[in-house]
Amino acid sequence: MQSAPAVKDILLAGAGHSHVQVLRRFGMRPEPGLRLTIIAREVETPYSGMLPGHVAGVYEAGELHIDVARLARFAGANFVAGEVVGVEPDQNRVLLRGRPPMRYDILSINTGGVPVVIGMVGLGTGSLACYARPGDAVRIYEIDPVVVRLAREHFAALDDCAPDAAIAVGDARLLLEGERAPLDFLALDAFTSDAIPVHLLTLEAFRIYQRVLAPDGAIGIHISNRHLDL
Repeated sequence: MQSAPAVKDILLAGAGHSHVQVLRRFGMRPEPGLRLTIIAREVETPYSGMLPGHVAGVYEAGELHIDVARLARFAGANFVAGEVVGVEPDQNRVLLRGRPPMRYDILSINTGGVPVVIGMVGLGTGSLACYARPGDAVRIYEIDPVVVRLAREHFAALDDCAPDAAIAVGDARLLLEGERAPLDFLALDAFTSDAIPVHLLTLEAFRIYQRVLAPDGAIGIHISNRHLDL
């Protein structure tokens, strides 16, 4: 009598892009003797590569997300909605928030990044864009087209740090009024030592900023100048 082949439990912690590809390939070509389980906090995970297109209005928000639970069913894998809070490698198990520990034979950790949408009021040389991480979407509002040309022709920050940044030329206050995609962070950096666009500091302007920010979004303001005590 032939014994059943031993089954190895592969535990995928997180729904990063690598784990999404593992599920897809496993669904197309299953491997005997392997049992997959994926743990993710959310049923749907955003695909950061499409985020710049969403900011530009090409994709709707729903088109950015991958249904991890559905993909797991396609792969014949178990989907666990939860959060890994610790690993006990000596016991081959992971600790979950509010759930019993889960055992594994092979553990892969790939939580993926959480891309954000960054708005920048004022371009300058573009150096502020270098604070963006890979996958983040950068939207820049610059009133002077000459500044845009100089930043692209004479400075390397945009090409090096945010080559896909969307630059909107015009008054930032008016442009933000028509903004569709919510911003996770808004950087107000339109000041110089002698020129302060005070219309960007009014109560009405801040109501616009509050409206376009995501519920947990934040705003950073450059306030150094020679004329106003901010």
